[in-house]
This record gives sequence, structure tokens and C-alpha cells, in this order.
Amino acid sequence: MKFKANSVQITKLRELTALSQEVFEERTRFSKRTLSMLENETQHRHSYSTFVRLAAAFTELLKESASQMRTSETQALRRPTTESAELVRQRTSDRRRLLECYLPVTADSLIDYETETSTETEPPYEFRALTNDITLDIRDRTGATVFYTKKGRIKILRDNAYYYVEDMSSDGWQSDFEVSPGVVDSFQEEEGKKLVKTTFGHQRGEGDEFDRVFRCIFHDSFCKKQEYWVQRQTYPTDQFSIKILFPSSRPPRGHLAVLKQGTYTKSCPQPSTQIIEGRLALVWDIRAPQFKESYKLQWEW
Repeated sequence: MKFKANSVQITKLRELTALSQEVFEERTRFSKRTLSMLENETQHRHSYSTFVRLAAAFTELLKESASQMRTSETQALRRPTTESAELVRQRTSDRRRLLECYLPVTADSLIDYETETSTETEPPYEFRALTNDITLDIRDRTGATVFYTKKGRIKILRDNAYYYVEDMSSDGWQSDFEVSPGVVDSFQEEEGKKLVKTTFGHQRGEGDEFDRVFRCIFHDSFCKKQEYWVQRQTYPTDQFSIKILFPSSRPPRGHLAVLKQGTYTKSCPQPSTQIIEGRLALVWDIRAPQFKESYKLQWEW
């Protein structure tokens, strides 16, 4: 038995078609940007990790696209199957297959394949951060001067590891860089970020563990009513903490912490409010943070 679609169903089907076409075009643009970034990237040790990161982001977009399409289909097609409904389902299926052609395997599959076929026997990263404890010490009421300290413990995974790159990003500017052990080697500006290369003092052997301290001063970087700090897991990390000390005359009025995955945010453990050295502070501790993801702590004061 066949049913004739009514005006409401036809409208819904048109909306679904427009939606799927819009999503398809959006993913096409994203894939072109991804390809361009890969083609323009210089050949260095981060090339493969960059590709995996982009592939993972694109995979998440594909999953979201498929989820949206399934939801729209369910909402639009409440009656028994019609020829119009079948046609839209077919179009959706075709577009989904086209989308998946841009990335026929998931990021996990890429990583597994690289592991199985690689001729290298060493781990892909020279070290991992066992701990990363960050302090933002806001000294003045305006937020114009903030003393940054990162204390961490490093475990070397490969012989001859000798440097660490700090990924700094903020309004304003930074100064007074120092690191111990080691020295500040060089600076590089890239896509609005400052990359600070620091050495470990000398070449380290596999299995070595040592404590490291990095410091600098942020100027004119936290002067807005609403501010935030983003901690990206650039290197494999077992644990990190963020401690923000506020001026006694300007404590935070509210705060929120989230896990950022591409353009999406997810809930995560929230910071606690503590009194440190007679000042109000936000203390945020994350165990087993997700590699390559960003954690954002924002506050209003």
C-alpha cells in the first residue's frame, strides 16, 4: 500500500535535503582546507602527528554529520515508507558515502596502521610529562601583570632527547623567559602563537626522569572582565593542574571548566576554590587528560 506525502512531510523533506546538502558542502570545504594544510606542511618530525590530528577532527565532523542526518530522518518520516521518503534516504546514504570517501579510515585506524607498518622501533615521542603543574599568579587588580610558572616531571622515552617546545598564546605579550634545567634556545611566531624552544640541559637517555621549571611574565593578557586559560595536551601527559591566584581586591565571581574537542565542548571535572597565601584561588586538577585535546578554564571577575 502506498501513501501520498502531505504538505508538512514535503516541507520536512525539503528541509532535510537542504540540510544534507549544506552539511556536504561544509565537509567538502573542510577537507580541502585539511588537504591544503597537509600539502603545505614542511617535512619534519611533527608531520604525521599533525595529519592524525586533522584526520581525527575530520572524523568527528563526519560522525556529527551522520548523527544529524539520522535525527532529521527520524523526525521527518513518521508515516510508512513513501517513494519520496525512500528517495531522500537514498540521497542521504549517497552523500554519507561520498563524505566517508574523504577519510576512508578513522584516526585510530591510521595510528594502528602506522604502528604495524612502521620500521621504527622507538616510541613516536621523545618524552612524556608525568606531571604539569601550572600557576598563574595575578599580582595586580587590572590583570596586566601575571607571573607564569610551570613545574613538571619529565620521563624520557627515547635516547638523545634534548629539547621541549612551549606553546604560548594570549593577548598582550610575554617576557622574562627562563627554564631550569637547560636554557631558552629560540622563539618562533606561528599562527598567532609563540613557540619557545628550551633545552633539557644536555641529551637525555631513555628512562631518565627529572624535574623541570619554566617561567615567564604575561603583560596585558588578562585585562578583560571575562578571561580564560586553555591548556592543550601538546605532549603525552599523565596529569596536569592549573592554579590561578587572584588579587585580594578582585576575586572571581564565577568560573566554568570544559573539555574542547574541535568546535564542540564537553563537561569535565570542575576546579575548586581555595585560599592560598591569604588569596582566593581556583585549583583545577585533571588526571589522565585526553591527548591532543584542549582544556579551558574561564572566569568572570
